[in-house]
Amino acid sequence: MRGFRRAAAAFARRDLQVGLSYKLPFVLEILGSVFALLTVWFVARLIDPGLVPGGYFPFVVAGLLVSAFVDSGVNALGGGIRQEQLTGTLEATLASGLPPAALAVGMAAYPTVSAVFGAVVYGVLAATLGARAPDANWPLALCAIVVGAVAFAGLGLMGAAIVLVVRRASAAIGWLVAALGLGAGEFFPPRLLPGWVQGLAALSPFTWCLRLVRAAVLEGAGWSRSWRDLLVLAAMAIVFTLLGMGALVLGLRHARRTGSLGQY
Repeated sequence: MRGFRRAAAAFARRDLQVGLSYKLPFVLEILGSVFALLTVWFVARLIDPGLVPGGYFPFVVAGLLVSAFVDSGVNALGGGIRQEQLTGTLEATLASGLPPAALAVGMAAYPTVSAVFGAVVYGVLAATLGARAPDANWPLALCAIVVGAVAFAGLGLMGAAIVLVVRRASAAIGWLVAALGLGAGEFFPPRLLPGWVQGLAALSPFTWCLRLVRAAVLEGAGWSRSWRDLLVLAAMAIVFTLLGMGALVLGLRHARRTGSLGQY
């Protein structure tokens, strides 16, 4: 267990050092957040605030905040595996005896830190532009985000497994994230979607996490009202994590058998 923690921490520390060595991406990320929030803020001025709880601007800010964790869990893990392949380090790393679970935890660490940074940026900028949540239940919102992040990481592990098999699957994973956001109602109430789309969206942890966060932050929902939704999200986190780890192991096994670990 100590070796597992040490290996995962070393992997995470390497990614963090690489990420911090490039200042431009951080600046561009902040500028991108400013542009996105300004766009939503101007659009919100054209929309009746009473159409959604808390007003349209805070409604979308909550969607963007949760989306940052979805992107870090789903996109970043698959992208990380692909980057390891392109740099030729994936095969050497696995040859050192690093367990797949340690690889997954280590690769998820830096994207999670990046998502927290992005969420803080969104929150500060949104507050500067006038977003308020006086009745928010922050502990419930934080709990939903933590549980949701675990579920998103499980989806990301499945994406990483697909990358190991198909290799050039990053674009498909990006489309998956966009589809999850559409179904969850990132920019509009999910009730506007056709019934069959809402049914499919109910299978996504993005939908349940965003529902919990909006209820907690915009409506001040309590634990007694939201515990069932939180239980569903927790069950999804367990199921998707187990499926993701299984898919990653199978993907690595396939890559070793076909000799494609170092191919790009």
